[in-house]
Amino acid sequence: MQRTLKKGFTVIEMMVAVAIFVIFTGVTLANYPRFSNRISLDLLSHNIALTIRQAQVFALGVRGFGGLFPPYGVYFDMTDPRSFALYADICPTTPNGVYGPALCTPGGEDQERVDTFKFPQGTNEIKSLCVNESTIDLANPTLPAGCGATSLDISFKSPRPDARLHFNGDALSTASDVEIIVANSRGDSRAIVVRRTGQISIK
Repeated sequence: MQRTLKKGFTVIEMMVAVAIFVIFTGVTLANYPRFSNRISLDLLSHNIALTIRQAQVFALGVRGFGGLFPPYGVYFDMTDPRSFALYADICPTTPNGVYGPALCTPGGEDQERVDTFKFPQGTNEIKSLCVNESTIDLANPTLPAGCGATSLDISFKSPRPDARLHFNGDALSTASDVEIIVANSRGDSRAIVVRRTGQISIK
């Protein structure tokens, strides 16, 4: 009688395969929190850039707001580094490129505010508001002389796509660009760069 051999894995081969699987799974799971934080930071950066682009599109498209056709802008305030606002520049009556709820009468900020964007739960926040990209060191964004503003307005007025830039409520007539630097607790950071010409990029 001829014996037939059955092919299959030996115990040693099975143990090696399981060991390789366990190693790869361990490495993946160990890196997941950092990967997740980076993805969250990238998503936040893109949301900020898209909101600034939305303000530009609203202004160029002459979108109506409260019976008017105002300029639109985005406002950042370092007293609340986990949110920002999209607004219609209707206060005072002559648009000044600055989010000014105190200038509205009556009613205050609700008259200008189009939408408020709150950051989702996590470690991401706005780290710095800066002027002129060449001075920025993303590894330490609080050091450059161009950083440190408490508020930033980026607004757009039809028919030009150019950005109107205001630092702490004052017009930046000579600045070529501004940066919104967002970071997480692990030290990852991104900069949303808005040039005076209206170009928006992320680095």
